[in-house]
Amino acid sequence: MKPKGSLRKGAKMEFVLKHLHPVKIKEIKPIGNGDRVCLDMMSNFKSGHGLLVGSYNRSLFLIHCETMPNQFVSKRPARVNAGPVSMYVLCSNFTTKYLNELKPGDALFTVDSKGKTSVNTVARSKIEPRPMLLIRGTHRIRGSVIFKLLYSEGQDYFNGYRSIFHLKERKTGKPISVLDVEKYRNKQTNICADLDVETIVQDAETVPLVCRDGRPKSMKQLKPGDRIMAYIQNPELQSRHFGMAYEGFCLER
Repeated sequence: MKPKGSLRKGAKMEFVLKHLHPVKIKEIKPIGNGDRVCLDMMSNFKSGHGLLVGSYNRSLFLIHCETMPNQFVSKRPARVNAGPVSMYVLCSNFTTKYLNELKPGDALFTVDSKGKTSVNTVARSKIEPRPMLLIRGTHRIRGSVIFKLLYSEGQDYFNGYRSIFHLKERKTGKPISVLDVEKYRNKQTNICADLDVETIVQDAETVPLVCRDGRPKSMKQLKPGDRIMAYIQNPELQSRHFGMAYEGFCLER
């Protein structure tokens, strides 16, 4: 059954560097055990590269390969400790799969913080119970983008996503109703929106995320206020059907 909206074939999609953003961490908290997927790839990752993985299609976080030294294990440059089984991962044809679906031979998209891309192929997937952490953050959206969405999608877009898309005045932080947005037509720089994003990772030293300066940092060292890299999907293409992005309403939270 096809969803409402127009499907877009994954093969025609492309990586857009300007959608790779630093997002601000708001909260990190333990959420119990889950089935973690660890991916061993056919080739070593290039320096600085990792996989785009996340809880939501709208935000895929850059999980770095295991090249950081620590006191527990040696470097494993062909491995990414990706996250729990239900997370999305970006494939080489720009569709997504659940981590649970991956098998040897699947080609995944890899990227670094500067936007350099490549493809790496799964050799083995390991699923094991491990303690998990929830990482919540926000991505700031400029006023000009808000008005572009308002004109192209209408007020229903903001009403549908109001639980994850928080309109406010940029300087004061005062919340703004979608009904009042039009008042800022001639002063678009005075408004912004915070988009809720999150992912889940294993609570382990071997899970580095990529910071805004391009350096990997173990999740054990991350804290609220830090900024880590994530791929923020086009707002018009936040929905997916069998891994393919399409234009249509789909609220993930």
